Amino acid sequence: MTSTLARRNLLRNAVTGAGAALGWSGLTGDAAQAAVASTIPWIKRVYHLYTGPDGLTRAEEVKVPPPPSQGGMPRLLRRKVERLTLNAAPPHNFLDFHPANQPTLLIPLFGSIIVGLADGKTYEFGHGDFAFAEDCNGKGHTSQAGAQGSFTVQVQFLKSQCLPSGSTDMEKFWVEPD
Repeated sequence: MTSTLARRNLLRNAVTGAGAALGWSGLTGDAAQAAVASTIPWIKRVYHLYTGPDGLTRAEEVKVPPPPSQGGMPRLLRRKVERLTLNAAPPHNFLDFHPANQPTLLIPLFGSIIVGLADGKTYEFGHGDFAFAEDCNGKGHTSQAGAQGSFTVQVQFLKSQCLPSGSTDMEKFWVEPD
């Protein structure tokens, strides 16, 4: 198998797995439209990690926008990406303080990831949660796999999209569908 074909198969399988894990697999046609028209059931929480003016990472929960009133599937996020990474970590695997290399959307598929901040607060992300890390500078955050380990999809945006400390791009995070 050529490396291009292998990469395509890996990406197709990752996207299919991500869709199934997020709850898309059983919804088709009218059922999908009905589910989206009432709620977005597969998204529990979205957190935003960013660098404050003091160089320390902050975390805030982000409100998920309602689906479009016209029906159809909402487009929640549309940006150019640099790469997609599938990452598996054994239980309690720990990575000390680090900034995000580039803005990254973290999507836990199985298990959980625990993010720690300099002030001692921790946030655990699991299936149905998203974390958008754009703390590209400053002290950063810690990352630890939960008790069952973790399997995540990391969507890494262009490094040029990193923002200076004390600023955020969250007002542009969600976009309306065309």
